[in-house]
Amino acid sequence: MSCKILPDLASNWENIDEIYRMMDKCVELGIEFAKLQLFKKDQVREEYWNNILNETMARKVFDYGTKLGLIVYFTPCYPEAVDICKRLGVKYYKIRYKDRNNADIFKKFEDIYEPVFVSCSDPKDTLYYGMKNAIFLYCVHKYPAKSSDYNIKDAIKCSGISDHTSNMAFFRALSEFFIYWEMHMALRKGTIEERWSKTFDEISK
Repeated sequence: MSCKILPDLASNWENIDEIYRMMDKCVELGIEFAKLQLFKKDQVREEYWNNILNETMARKVFDYGTKLGLIVYFTPCYPEAVDICKRLGVKYYKIRYKDRNNADIFKKFEDIYEPVFVSCSDPKDTLYYGMKNAIFLYCVHKYPAKSSDYNIKDAIKCSGISDHTSNMAFFRALSEFFIYWEMHMALRKGTIEERWSKTFDEISK
C-alpha cells in the first residue's frame, strides 16, 4: 500500500511567500496535497493571530497551489469558513478533532459531496459516521503527542493517521498500513508548531 502524505502547513509560516515555498516543496517531493486552516481571531491564542487567512489570502494560496498541480484544501474552523471553501472550489475538506461533533459546521456539509477528512479517536464518535464521503483519520488530541499515545488497534478502524508528533520513525514504521498520513510540516525548525511538526528535509531523507 502506498500511503499518501497529507501535509498540514498549519501555522508554520510567517508570510504568504513561505506558504508558496512549502507548496513548492510538496511538489518537489511528489506530494499531491497541501492543507491550511481557516480560523478566527477569537478561536486561537495571540501567537497565532498573524496566521489568520482571510478569503483573499486563501484564494491566493489556493490558486498558487492549484497551478502547481496540488490538491489544496482547508480545515474550516467556523461555519462561514465552509462557505469560503465552497467559493474557492476545493475538492477536499478537513474537519479537526475539536469539531468532529460541531453541529453548526456539520450542517454545512448537507449538500457537499467532496471527500471530507475527519479527525477522530473513533469514527462512531462523530457526526460524520455513515457519511459516504467521510474519510476518518485517527487522532490523538495532544500537541505534541508521543508515538506511544497512539493505539494502533483503534487506529486501524480509520483510513489514516493524523500525526501530532515530530517522530519520523513513527511514520516510517507504520505508514505502509494506512492510506493517508496527515502531518504538520515546516520549512525549518523553530516554527510556532515545531514540537509536533516535521520538516520537508526530514521527509526527503
